[in-house]
Amino acid sequence: MTDTDEDLDGIAAIGRTLLRDVARIRGTRPPALAAVEDFVLAWLKANPDHVDWPVLPTAFLDAYWAWQKSLPVEHELDEEHELDDPIETMFWDLDLWLGLVCMPPCRLPPPHLDEAVLIDIFACYREIDGETRDAIWRWRYPDADRAQWDKWFNDIHEFFHPPADR
Repeated sequence: MTDTDEDLDGIAAIGRTLLRDVARIRGTRPPALAAVEDFVLAWLKANPDHVDWPVLPTAFLDAYWAWQKSLPVEHELDEEHELDDPIETMFWDLDLWLGLVCMPPCRLPPPHLDEAVLIDIFACYREIDGETRDAIWRWRYPDADRAQWDKWFNDIHEFFHPPADR
């Protein structure tokens, strides 16, 4: 694997996290992913002391695998879906998501904004550097023209600086 391949893998992994953020607020998660995320979020809320753990808690993994075994096969995650990641990655992703939605300075964006705008907003919330955000945009929207980029940038600016803030 070349450095470029590794870079693309990293960009794709970060991109999946941001696409899950978008799907979460739009309510467009695949049903199996929604069920997994709901299970993880419920577990995190029931175990608020998890922030002190340096690694994924064994108690969570035991509960998750027991829950997975109780599901019919058709409810299992499709590992080929663009939003799926290993459960370990999704656990920490959702742990951070709970922090994002609870932070007073972060207001969830309206779900009707262009996907690119939502991706950029969540990338800012997750403190993803601008170079990686730009790479994700190029990966996700290879055919976007200059007018489309300008529209997205204006929409992002409007979200972060609404008329009441000016």
